[in-house]
Amino acid sequence: MNIENDIFKKAIPLFPKLINYGFIKDKDIYKYSKNIMNDTFKVEIIINEDGLVTGKIYDIAFGEEYTNFRLSNQVGEFVNSVKEEYQNILKDICDKCFSKKYFVFNQTNRLIEMIKNKYHDDPEFVWESDTSD
Repeated sequence: MNIENDIFKKAIPLFPKLINYGFIKDKDIYKYSKNIMNDTFKVEIIINEDGLVTGKIYDIAFGEEYTNFRLSNQVGEFVNSVKEEYQNILKDICDKCFSKKYFVFNQTNRLIEMIKNKYHDDPEFVWESDTSD
């Protein structure tokens, strides 16, 4: 299960917006961290220049990575609340710092971005199958 791929699979990073959001550029990657759940955990998100998003959650008290939220056999209110908090951060980053990738090919996506910028309108997909992978 890769939460990051599910959220960002059809998204293109807008790097200046990442900086405005609070990411710090370090060589060819962008780093972001935030404490969650009353400073119990620390989320660290890394985005490379290709737009690949990776993230980890650390238990602050023990200084160790918390991975239970990624395991499908780990269930329960606590694990689900950690996972939900992490997903909310990722979705917020995606909404505020990425543009939507409508098509598979980069050239087609660049054309769509030009049209969006010129006419200030998003593409309309009349049939649901138009947005499939």
